[in-house]
Amino acid sequence: MEAKRKTHSASGSLKNEIDKWMSSPIVAAGLELGRMTLAWRKSVSMKMAKAASPSSFENGRLKITARNSVFANEIQARSEEIRMKMNACFETEKIVEISVLVGKVE
Repeated sequence: MEAKRKTHSASGSLKNEIDKWMSSPIVAAGLELGRMTLAWRKSVSMKMAKAASPSSFENGRLKITARNSVFANEIQARSEEIRMKMNACFETEKIVEISVLVGKVE
């Protein structure tokens, strides 16, 4: 019986540590960017998804990094359409603006 209490206590402690870690702003931002990446992939063509990806999301503003200026220009021209499709994935008006920069795509 005593062993069970120690195990339960240890797992409770681990749960507390995980909960603290998951609620940190850095982890929350990473999780949100992961959600944006999934919505991005559902909202654009496979070719576009390989050539560009979300690089940051803050205060409703989504930044997309594109491999080159051709993709950056296409995303910018279609940004309202993409924004609406991505917001439909969240069923809310989460993204208010999309901006695009050219850089290395991960």
